[in-house]
Amino acid sequence: MEELASAVPESWSGWWGISNAGDQVDLILVIAVAVFSIFWFVWMWTSKNGGSNHQLPPGPPPLPLVGNLLSLDTDLHSHFATLAKTYGPIMTLWLGRKVTIVISSPALAHEVLKVHDTTFANRDMTVAGNESSYGGNDIVWSPYGDQWRMLRKICVRQMLSNEVLDSVYSLRRKEIRKTIKQLYSQGESPVNIGDQMFLTFMNVVTGMMWGGTVKEENMVSLGVEFRQASNELTELLGTPNLSDLYPSLAWFDLQGIMKKTKVKDDGDYKTPFTMNHLKALLKDMAIGGTDTTSTTIEFALAHMIDKPEILKKAQQELDTIVGKNNIVEEFHIKNLPYLHAIMKETLRLHPILPLLLPHCPSKSCVIGGYMIPKGARVFVNAWAIHRDPTIWENPLEFIPERFVDNKWDYSGKDFNYFPFGAGRRICAGTTMAERMFMYSLASLIHSFDWKSGEGEKIELGEKFGTVLRKKKPLMAVPTPRLYESMIISDLGYNIYLTIHSYWLWWFDISNQQDELSRAILTFSIFFFMLLWYKWLFSSSKKGGLQLPPGPRGLPVVGYLPFLQPNLHKQYTQLAHRYGPIFKIWLGTKLYVVVSSSDLAKTVDQIFANRDPPIAALAITYGGINIVWSDNGPYWRKMRKVLVHEVLSNANLEACRAYRRDEVSKSIKDVYTKIGTKVNINEVAFFTELNVITSMLWGSTYAEGEKTGNLGAEYRAMVFKIIELLGAPNVSDFFPILARFDLQGVDGVMKREWAKIDLILDQIIEERIISNTSRMKKMADQKERSKDFLQTLLDLKDQNDAAKSFNFTQIKALLMDIAIGGTDTTATMVEWVMAEILHHPEVMKRVQDELSEVVGIDNTIEESHLPKLHYLDAVIKETFRLHPTLPLLTPRCPNQSCTVGGYTIPKGAIVFLNVWAMHRDPEKWENSSEFIPERFLNYKDKRDYSENSFSFFPFGSGRRTCPGIPLAEKMLVYMLASLLHAFEWSVPKDEELHLSEKFGIVMKKRKPLILEPSISIKHPWLMVAGGRERRQERRRPSSCTTCCHHGGAATSFMVQKVNFQLTKWRTTITTRSLRPSSCGLLSISWPKLAPRTAQTGSSNLHIVVNSADLAKVVTGEQDESFANRAQHIAGLATSYNASDIAFADNNANRRKLRKVLVHEVLSNVNLEASNAYRRREVRKTIKNVHEIIGNEVDINEIAFSTVLSVLTSIVFGKSMVKGAKYSNLVAEMRKFVSGVVEIAGELNISDFFPMLASFDFQGVEQRMKKQMKLFDQIFESSVEERINSRSAIKEEAVKEEGRKDFLQILLELQEQNTETSITMTQMKALVVDVFLGGTDATSAMIEWTMMEILRNRQVMNKVQDELAEIVGLDNIVEESHLPKLKYLDAVFKETFRLHPPLPFLLPRAPNKTCTVGGYTVPKGSTIFLNVWAIQRDPQYWENPSEFNPERFLNYKGSEKWDYAGTNSKFFPLGSGRRRCPGVSLGEKMMMHILASLLHSFDWRLPTGQKLDVSDKFGIALKKRKPLIAVPSPRLKDVSLYS
Repeated sequence: MEELASAVPESWSGWWGISNAGDQVDLILVIAVAVFSIFWFVWMWTSKNGGSNHQLPPGPPPLPLVGNLLSLDTDLHSHFATLAKTYGPIMTLWLGRKVTIVISSPALAHEVLKVHDTTFANRDMTVAGNESSYGGNDIVWSPYGDQWRMLRKICVRQMLSNEVLDSVYSLRRKEIRKTIKQLYSQGESPVNIGDQMFLTFMNVVTGMMWGGTVKEENMVSLGVEFRQASNELTELLGTPNLSDLYPSLAWFDLQGIMKKTKVKDDGDYKTPFTMNHLKALLKDMAIGGTDTTSTTIEFALAHMIDKPEILKKAQQELDTIVGKNNIVEEFHIKNLPYLHAIMKETLRLHPILPLLLPHCPSKSCVIGGYMIPKGARVFVNAWAIHRDPTIWENPLEFIPERFVDNKWDYSGKDFNYFPFGAGRRICAGTTMAERMFMYSLASLIHSFDWKSGEGEKIELGEKFGTVLRKKKPLMAVPTPRLYESMIISDLGYNIYLTIHSYWLWWFDISNQQDELSRAILTFSIFFFMLLWYKWLFSSSKKGGLQLPPGPRGLPVVGYLPFLQPNLHKQYTQLAHRYGPIFKIWLGTKLYVVVSSSDLAKTVDQIFANRDPPIAALAITYGGINIVWSDNGPYWRKMRKVLVHEVLSNANLEACRAYRRDEVSKSIKDVYTKIGTKVNINEVAFFTELNVITSMLWGSTYAEGEKTGNLGAEYRAMVFKIIELLGAPNVSDFFPILARFDLQGVDGVMKREWAKIDLILDQIIEERIISNTSRMKKMADQKERSKDFLQTLLDLKDQNDAAKSFNFTQIKALLMDIAIGGTDTTATMVEWVMAEILHHPEVMKRVQDELSEVVGIDNTIEESHLPKLHYLDAVIKETFRLHPTLPLLTPRCPNQSCTVGGYTIPKGAIVFLNVWAMHRDPEKWENSSEFIPERFLNYKDKRDYSENSFSFFPFGSGRRTCPGIPLAEKMLVYMLASLLHAFEWSVPKDEELHLSEKFGIVMKKRKPLILEPSISIKHPWLMVAGGRERRQERRRPSSCTTCCHHGGAATSFMVQKVNFQLTKWRTTITTRSLRPSSCGLLSISWPKLAPRTAQTGSSNLHIVVNSADLAKVVTGEQDESFANRAQHIAGLATSYNASDIAFADNNANRRKLRKVLVHEVLSNVNLEASNAYRRREVRKTIKNVHEIIGNEVDINEIAFSTVLSVLTSIVFGKSMVKGAKYSNLVAEMRKFVSGVVEIAGELNISDFFPMLASFDFQGVEQRMKKQMKLFDQIFESSVEERINSRSAIKEEAVKEEGRKDFLQILLELQEQNTETSITMTQMKALVVDVFLGGTDATSAMIEWTMMEILRNRQVMNKVQDELAEIVGLDNIVEESHLPKLKYLDAVFKETFRLHPPLPFLLPRAPNKTCTVGGYTVPKGSTIFLNVWAIQRDPQYWENPSEFNPERFLNYKGSEKWDYAGTNSKFFPLGSGRRRCPGVSLGEKMMMHILASLLHSFDWRLPTGQKLDVSDKFGIALKKRKPLIAVPSPRLKDVSLYS
């Protein structure tokens, strides 16, 4: 282009330089040029507009002949983006004779690549493209048609399929590792990243294509040559060519591009797939798979070096997923979201093909309102779209975080981001490119730290071409960051590193040294090696038997120098190379590693012995415990005693209280650390330690203040023991050296043993003394409770040799339990919590299950554990990925035998690599992913009982762990309690790591540090736990402290009120309440209330949580507490307390109550309105039947039914007919819903009366607006009623004297008796009826239906009762209701668990009085916490369980009804303020629910879970509406009409 630009001005200047004296031909030429230009512009105009209503897109004006060629910039992608700002997202450029269209917006790209994809699927093939692709026979340049489809199919399904890519993973791995080694060997010298990665990818691609790579000695020269050729070809493809711009000149090849790109044509076009096709495809892969990927990596690394914080974050992610003691494998890649984000951000800023490859429409079409002519060259400027500020925030900055957890991918479906193209011509090698990029970059930044060369600055400039390159090659300096053995891991390199320094010294001796000595020594070494290998060979072939294959080691030391820190992973890698069973020589010991579940099945009786290491012998009294003793009569006796005596089901059940108390203590301890960092392993370890020691010798390891110090000391001892047991010890590999204890392992272990032995001796001695002193006192008792130690001491005293023990054996057994039961369980708790935190969706599902099974208002009990199926699956999945003992405890055959066709000699040490078996892709789908669901539905039994050899984390056969029952109980119990009681998060300055630290017990490399926050609905369930909770009921101090506003509990609650003022349920109601010995609790507002009584600026609130004290308030001192504590919303709805609910206890209220109970809601009137109820219920059944199979909102249909019943009863449907009635119901619904919503809000004016006049929250204003709506409804109904007196009388006669409530109230208004009422009182009464009768009743129907769906056996019993009483050929009538005893019990149990008003309506004493020994000031607000009283375990057995049977058979004089006479059950209030509408409410609830359950079967919608959480307000509602699907039960369809 520069040549063209320079040539034209020179010719043009020559044109005007001719002499005036010359021939006048210059004038003719000028005229000719002018005429030609005119014709050219006319042709261009007609080309734009001829024969079409559409014109070409706008664009810069072209020059004659050359068009816009002279105005083009070198960097076309950025030049086109600049022009788009002037001419719009679609524009036309004339490049010579070629019409070029540039698309620069996602919407138009969507039209081209999606809507009109077929039309634009052709290529505008350049001369260079045609020549380099053997005449367009490759997948890139081939026109859209059968040939292209064939090539793409071959490429995608056969050459680059996932199966093929998986099969050549070893090749990629080998080349990447080779590159890492090469970079390591270069030291900290600058590396050309582009060149280095090009060579790597060249070897990968050539290896994939024809099975061979470039040899190391030829790599540099051939790599440079190949890259030069590749660069030249891509440069030629991107070079503007006159032959492309002026096709008529193509024959001349003026720039020689055709000649440079021409390849030999060997094609036979008569065959479907020719040799040319093959070569073209291979060329596509060779060029596309090397140059593009290496360039992208170069850009990515440049950005990371430019922003070191991004590099650090990516390395931290790699350290978490891969670990610093491991190398990157391709299976790690999917777990690296941040690295994926880096790749995506790199491709956003630097798309490989900035303009993609040019498209060419096969016919003229309209895009964006403009005509795109057939044959035009169409560029889609992906570079510009990826930097569009209307799509991307800060588009020019490198911010990988924008791609974390979002929808962007490489599928080309989103036209805001499509670096690999879109539509039919999307890059076929995307999968391969992604794998190679991610694996290479991950390996580079995991193995090395990177920085720019000294004095060099990172340049991010681009050089435009078909492939976008860096303008300046990236030169970076690598610094190793892994263990040396991780970077150089192959055998040859390990040998090289091992002897490297010695070998150099060997050949660097000076000439003055004795050459003869060197020769003799050299010969001696080789002779010794020859003898050693001969011995190995003869050992393996002895008797004609063959040892398993395995890696070769060095003389004497074997494979020891090459062992890596994570043995389980190294053994897995070796198994991939040598097979599922292989041998490895470590010193003089032969080790055999089994990595196949099929072979593991054969390893049992012969392999039941142990070969204990030196450390194990030291800690286990010479190997006489269960773990390390050989299989024989002694071991069988020990195991039998442990399983049948110590860990029997009866003993475990007897120790349930120990576990419950210790877990409760731990929860309480964590509760005190809310908002601070908690070490999960430490919490789990101390809990397990106290449980184990309580079970072993009846007391915790340490009591009181000593617990922390002694617990930490014991934990340190256990950790040290576990560490020593797993540490490689030269004495184990070379027994001849054991006496020297070169590493000191034996000495250190014996010191740890001495500490524990001393503890055990003291405990046993104290017990023996204690037993002697208690013998006389216990002599008359037939049975007494025994801990494990007592059980063992009793066995010691027996004369039965099969069961008797000595003290040493007892101590060995106790040590087994104390060490094995603490560290392993605590480690697994830590792993499970880490995985759950790493997968938030799993945590949510676990907590949902806990809420459903346990309830958010209850604590975990062991009875809940069998129902926690998903948590069980989560634990099993964690055991699968992180087995406690990754290689189990090593076995030793007692005789030579054959396994898998190979001889295992007697005395060999056999490891079962359970870690590898648990991740075997043949046994487990997506084996490296954490998927608990795999354990919910499985064909074979996958539990801890070794039935499935694909899953046996506790071992199998005779040597399976005997402590599984205890471990399983404690693990599930602790995890369930921690997850149910708290929300957990990773502190801001901590990171969640999943890397492993290998040992005999596999631990997390970095301790799991989390921060808890309150999750459980009632924190007092956490604070008062176990024995402390029982003792607290008898402890008066907390109550005294609370009531005087000075205690810790008050401080805690004041904080909750202060910080969460707008959340009513989070402050006064559920989270802040805690029972005390007297059942009283007071809450004061900070800095506003004095210590004594209420002042004018704040209110004192007292909460009663005891049935005995509630009896005092509602019975003995009922009259004193019969007033109401007024609040703004209540006053507004009650016409300033003119009703029954909110009025104080005075003559006016007593009159209103008498009117309501004896006149309006009398039995006579209720019976008279039976027809109303029956009609509305039948209408509801009919409506539900019409939507059979569809989802039904239970609260919605209950609310509508109750509202319609009340509207009919109050206003009389016969008096209000047709559309008027429907409108009336709709208006009343709007009114009730609005009032209930406002009434449930927390209003600051209620707590600070001085602020009431300001009405900051607008509660009073909004409530008064609702009341105006009711006034209009009521007054219009009254006016209409008064105007139709005669009609009413006639209707009353027809209805046999039946009157609606409105008529009764109007007649009372006209009387001059003591029962006469005002219009305001009439309205207040009607509001009471509607508010109390609709929302609470429908909520209770919903709660009851929820509990019935939750407990299917209850539904079956209810429906059986209905079938028996009503019959399946009949409908429910009110006459049936008194006979439905079980349904009545179901309702009462629902009222017990979910009282409609959990605090009832607040009371206010009319004088200062004493309750429970404490002063309750006049005017204070009194809450009766009926919710807590009805769940008090002191009065109710299993109080949190739904058990209707408790109301069928009750003992003594207690009567469970709604009268409020029983202070343990009064959901509708008690005393003078008991709800007066009980009779009507009970009838409606029973009738509606009985009809729904009798007429239909109900189930939850498919895929939905039952939500049992509540939403606190003045009425307790379900947080999430209950949706259920009905199906008909009645055979007679006419019963539904």
